[in-house]
Amino acid sequence: MIIDASTLCMVTAVSWVLFVNGKFSDASDTYPFGDPRRCLSNVDKGVNILEVLPGSGWDNLQNTETGMVLAHNFSKCRMTEDQRYIIPDSILVFILKTYLWQAKADEVYSSKSGLSVTARGINVDSHYDGEYDISGLFCAEKRDVGTKNNEDVSITKRVQRRYVGYRAVMQPDMPLSSRFRLRLRTIAEYVHAGQVRQARYASQQLVREFGTHVISGVEAGTVWIQDDSISNEVLNISSQAKPSASISPSLSITTNISNVQLNVSDHTRTQLRTNTSTINNSTVSWMRSFGGSPVAHPNMSEEEWVQSFSNNLVAVDRTGEPLDSLVQAETLPELPPDTVLQLNSLVKEAIQTYYKINTYPGCTDINAANYSPQANADDGSCQKLGQHQTRNTTIRFGGVYQTCNASGDYDSSRDLCSGLRQINPSTGFTSCPAGYETIPLHRNIVQHSQTVQTCEPCWMGIFKCCQDVVKLATVESDAFWCSYVSYNISKKHDLDDPFKENDVEFDEPEEPTFPGFLFGGTFTSKVPNLLTSAKTCPRGFLPLSVGEDISICVSDGGHEATSQAVKFAGFFSCSAGNPLSVRYTTLNSPLLLHTYSRGPTAWPKQCPSGYSPYMTAIMMEDGCEIYHCIQPRTGSRSTPHKLRRPPFAPATSVKGPMQIKNTLLLKTEHPERKSPHVEEQERKPINIQAPRSGYIHPDDVQNQKTGNTVLILTLDSSNIVTVIAYLGLSVSLLLIMFFVSAKLKKRRAHEQSINQHYSELYAKS
Repeated sequence: MIIDASTLCMVTAVSWVLFVNGKFSDASDTYPFGDPRRCLSNVDKGVNILEVLPGSGWDNLQNTETGMVLAHNFSKCRMTEDQRYIIPDSILVFILKTYLWQAKADEVYSSKSGLSVTARGINVDSHYDGEYDISGLFCAEKRDVGTKNNEDVSITKRVQRRYVGYRAVMQPDMPLSSRFRLRLRTIAEYVHAGQVRQARYASQQLVREFGTHVISGVEAGTVWIQDDSISNEVLNISSQAKPSASISPSLSITTNISNVQLNVSDHTRTQLRTNTSTINNSTVSWMRSFGGSPVAHPNMSEEEWVQSFSNNLVAVDRTGEPLDSLVQAETLPELPPDTVLQLNSLVKEAIQTYYKINTYPGCTDINAANYSPQANADDGSCQKLGQHQTRNTTIRFGGVYQTCNASGDYDSSRDLCSGLRQINPSTGFTSCPAGYETIPLHRNIVQHSQTVQTCEPCWMGIFKCCQDVVKLATVESDAFWCSYVSYNISKKHDLDDPFKENDVEFDEPEEPTFPGFLFGGTFTSKVPNLLTSAKTCPRGFLPLSVGEDISICVSDGGHEATSQAVKFAGFFSCSAGNPLSVRYTTLNSPLLLHTYSRGPTAWPKQCPSGYSPYMTAIMMEDGCEIYHCIQPRTGSRSTPHKLRRPPFAPATSVKGPMQIKNTLLLKTEHPERKSPHVEEQERKPINIQAPRSGYIHPDDVQNQKTGNTVLILTLDSSNIVTVIAYLGLSVSLLLIMFFVSAKLKKRRAHEQSINQHYSELYAKS
């Protein structure tokens, strides 16, 4: 191939221009405004960007960072006071440079306690409102050590060295990240549209993506720790020695960071000479390092360890605030205050649900008779070995059933209650067995809409004007459960006065013919069964469907089912309490009898003594929480429960503005109707005058017009003669107009010819 001189010169010139631009162009011309890499070209060599920063989301159950909640901007190219790191505009950084040598071991992960090495602050100070605190109990660190402790019946003790170089905290005016703001605006649009179910689902999805908290402060440094798992056998031998005897790992401040040994007093060593192999076989150690040199090794000297800090800092502690604390009028000024308030409530509810559905109450004392390794929250039910356990054995479960009724304007050919009716297998009907009490659980109200096209003649019958009409229907489903009534309360006595002397008579009821069902747990399409760790019933059990998505496992007996069943003591929800919590306490208390006589809404929303509440489900329409009461399984070999992450209901389709698929000659639409799923750059501030309720009754809104108008030409047998007559008349008029126009044109031409002739004669004369 031959290249002429002009082509060679052009290639050389282009290459030189590209070289000059790449060699001498400034970094500020390469990276966007606010990018930290723009700052690196203006600082000395060796200055780095501080990577350990607050502002990200945090899952406080798993102790893991999630999506970015707050936005970082480096437009001002700020630096730390020691001029070593570039920091964002809205972050304050304090130099600490503190060292901690912990020589005495702390006990961690005994029973269900335990704090993360790198998230102690946020686990202690930022747990969410609730009866129990389960912060950090599902982290990988806790799972690994806790499982080992359960298997070996041991505790874990820890010694550590910790260095903290910097502490970074966010300022109050730090802006929200674009993705987090987009999610909040989407939920706000659902609230404005009255789609509360979709708003609640999107709020739970928000918690899944961005966690429960936002990290407001973080400490940058490095940590070295050693955990020693010591079996109870060794601890019991040590405790039988003198009171001063102790057994625990210790950290000596010497030249090597791994100089850790198991200290046992001389007196104890004398008694344990024959048990040396037992101690060695019953103690397991783990050594871990966070940050520092990537080539750290156990024999690294202290001086080498300190020198490795500079450019290898990681987050060694975090503080944070609940995610809903950011949903304020100041952070979302484009939304009306009422909408922000509802938005804040939905996000807070989603976080609380995440906590509650992963709370497993029970006895967490490993030395108790009823210790439950699956429990992660101590409910005060622990009993000492040999202690008499008082259990009421007369509680019988008579099954569940659900009724359904539809009302409103809808197509009668559609069964809106399909899949919502549930008969009680103990009776074959929607009723309880004889001798059992019918107890309401929850009423669920769901709104259904159907779009139909209505047309009427227009334009002298030639066209049909059609509009889409939304017909609304309401479906009400009522769930009930059946309980064996142990005592009949006489209605003859006045129970209105709670302080009246108790003269209520109790008559022993006849033994019911139905012995009752065994209880095998509950599950939904998103939440597994606690007894199987799957979305199934135990073997020998069948599911009964109630609510929107709840399956309750029951069995009528059999050896296999009996071995897998748990003791059951009722349900309760936001709208109905549990009568068993009244009936099986102090039966002769006038106050409790008064409470019982007032009905389901007055019954305590709790479990009887000796039983623990577990969340069954949360109803997406109204946010109602449903719980069931059982006795947790005991034993030291059970597997801990896995984390259940949101959302806790099936995904629902979100419909945008209605569209007509027919051929349109004329169509008008409301310009304000827009789908919530649009790109962020296309969004404009929402103009909401007032929030709307999530429930619309058909009596209030019937036959809603969507605003779409269609003009359609119709040619059916009823008006074809009229159409032909109109066409004939129109053609006749057109022909008459044509002939009249032609005749007038011809006359006008004749007149012009005569005028021209007379003009010529006049000119000659």
